[in-house]
Amino acid sequence: MRLSTTLESSLRDVSYALRQLRKTPAFTITAVLLLALGIGAVTAVFGVLDATMLRPLAYPHPERIAEIARISPRYDHPVPVSAPDFLDWRSRSKSFEAMAAYACGDLTHNGASGPEQLGGCRVSAAFFQVLGLKMNLGRGFGSDAERPEGQHTAILGYGLWRSKFAGDPGAIGRIVYLNGEAYTIIGILPREFKFEEAPSSQIWIPLVLNASANRGEHFLHVLGRRVAGVSPRQAQAELDLIAQQLQKEYPADDGDQGIIAITLGAWLSRGATRQLLAAFLATALLVLLVVCANLAGLTLARGAARSKIFAMRAALGASTGRLVRELILESVLLSLLGAFPGVAFAWLLSVLFKSQPALSLPRADAIAVDLRVLIFAFVLTIITGLLFGLVPALQIARADVNVLLKEGNIAPGQDRRLPMRSIVVASQVALSLVLIVSAGLLTRSMIRMLRTDPGYTTDHLLTFWLTAPPGRYPNAAAIDNLKQRILERIRTVPSVISCDSTTALPPSGWEDDEGFVVLRHPPIDMKHAPPTYVSAVSAGFFKTLQIPILQGRALTEKDNHAGAAKVVVISRSLAKGYFKGEDPIGQ
Repeated sequence: MRLSTTLESSLRDVSYALRQLRKTPAFTITAVLLLALGIGAVTAVFGVLDATMLRPLAYPHPERIAEIARISPRYDHPVPVSAPDFLDWRSRSKSFEAMAAYACGDLTHNGASGPEQLGGCRVSAAFFQVLGLKMNLGRGFGSDAERPEGQHTAILGYGLWRSKFAGDPGAIGRIVYLNGEAYTIIGILPREFKFEEAPSSQIWIPLVLNASANRGEHFLHVLGRRVAGVSPRQAQAELDLIAQQLQKEYPADDGDQGIIAITLGAWLSRGATRQLLAAFLATALLVLLVVCANLAGLTLARGAARSKIFAMRAALGASTGRLVRELILESVLLSLLGAFPGVAFAWLLSVLFKSQPALSLPRADAIAVDLRVLIFAFVLTIITGLLFGLVPALQIARADVNVLLKEGNIAPGQDRRLPMRSIVVASQVALSLVLIVSAGLLTRSMIRMLRTDPGYTTDHLLTFWLTAPPGRYPNAAAIDNLKQRILERIRTVPSVISCDSTTALPPSGWEDDEGFVVLRHPPIDMKHAPPTYVSAVSAGFFKTLQIPILQGRALTEKDNHAGAAKVVVISRSLAKGYFKGEDPIGQ
């Protein structure tokens, strides 16, 4: 009977609250739109956080998978490793049950419709074992795949298998031509697999490892799966010991090198991604707080207009708790009404986040308004309703019934014992000021970024990547010859003014692993020589991009001949930073 009475009373309260909201459509519509904005923004950002950082990776025991990298005083971030270093790590480590290296990039697929570039990865034999993956069809790589004389085998991603072979199980054993060489398909990956470090990869081939390779050529990334029961601290201690051993054995290459292991989830969400999402979340929460402050002000004024009604009901026997409950219930119902368009707004924002490759969000494909996000939105909605509904409820709870019956409604700000109106207005002004200043700073930063001069002319400038199949072009001389023939052909096109090559589009380049030294101002410790980014360019590169030479001369064809003096062109910032106001020409 008590439960039935409570349920009946609650239903009456809900019906009464809905009638009150229906009586003031302007207030209700305004509140619903404001709540949709605030709840939708926070829900969308939570969805991105959940997909990219909070949700565990879709591998068995992902907490045991770690990215293992090289660290050095020269760099402020972990960097790739060489093949000999990786082989030493793998053979000496006992804390990892499996360790694998990988290097990802484009592969040229020669099919019936002509050559096309596919995203691919070269991986060592234990790569899929580290991730704990089982093939959808076929098998993984064997240990012999890493040897130069090993068979050319390939594993296809599920999407590529469906698009190129129509999902035919008979694709196992068939031949595909990659970079001009024949590879036998031995496995098909599961549908749900996507490697977060190289999400565009569709095909996987063996990585040939040579222990006698140059220990200074660092191009490999490494994954390891810790042995069950081995803590991250124990694994890191073992890696520190291995690093010390290699420093003594190979002082020229590993003299100042350390090793660090970072869980794969933390590795994917490192650095700029974490900062970007933190900024998005702070902005969305600030918007929601401003919405709550605005609604608190509106409900406070609305509650003041209804204060005499509440006083009469209290005089007729309604308890203060019952009146407070009705006000809070009304706010929660209003918040729930705003949650429906808020979820729709969150879905639109999630689609926007997913479609922006410039954000470089890991696991962007997993961003969605799913059950987890909906549960978060529901909890957020209840909290929001309680937050802005508490202010008028407290005012009514502390109001003097006798005074209200004699003097009428409470004018906003009239109750001196509880100056809620003043507090709410001050909060609104403070939060809005912070939001406006933050928006102004963000806008100014974006305008500056858009107006930044990249240092070269982008109008009518086209770019493309050239990948030379190593089977047909086994050395640098053959690749240079191919490059020159392609450049000469493009230059004969009537609409082309000039055409040149570079190893990286500015402002990027490859990170010089050894660092650079200005002979007149050498560093105190040669192992800590500063790094810089380097690009190898053809002679007309600066003319094609219309980059002015401020001092000295540009590169010429003579500089590329055998026996020519080794010359470089440096940036203005490098000249200012490392030549102490001296003339850098000739140094």
